[in-house]
Amino acid sequence: MIIGIGVDTVNIERFERIVTETPAFVRRVFTASERTRNLRSQAVRFAAKEALAKVLGAPAGLNWQDCEVASTESGQPYLVVSGTIAARARSLGINRLHLSLTTNLWPWLSPPQNTSTPANWSTCAGSTPKAIALPCSPQSPQAKHRRNV
Repeated sequence: MIIGIGVDTVNIERFERIVTETPAFVRRVFTASERTRNLRSQAVRFAAKEALAKVLGAPAGLNWQDCEVASTESGQPYLVVSGTIAARARSLGINRLHLSLTTNLWPWLSPPQNTSTPANWSTCAGSTPKAIALPCSPQSPQAKHRRNV
C-alpha cells in the first residue's frame, strides 16, 4: 500500500544563496557524508528530504540529519532513516521508501520542441524547476532515469 508520495523542487541559485548566507544550514540539514558532495548534489538531496517530510506530514521535531540520501555503487539513490524520521515512518506504518532523483538536465523535463505543450506544462516551466525528488515505485518511468548526483 502506498502511504503517500512527496514531490519537491529546489531552485539551485536560491539554494546556493541560502548556503552562502547561512553556513549553519548545511550543518543542520546534511549528514557528514552529504556535506562532502557538491552544491547541485546537496540541492537535490535537500529536495528529497523535503519530499519525504511531506510524505510524513512534516510534524514538528523532525531532525533533518535523521535522513540521509545515499547512493549505491551504480548510482541508485536510497534513503537511510533513523531517529525521529524512522519513528514517524513507523507510526504511519511505512516500512519501505522509494526514491528517484533528477535535475533539470534530463530531456524529459524540457518542453517538447515544435509541438503543442500539455496544458499543465506552463505550471512546471513557469517555476523553472532546478531539481526534483520524488519517492516512487521502481516501476515508474522516473525510476529508469536514475543517476548519481
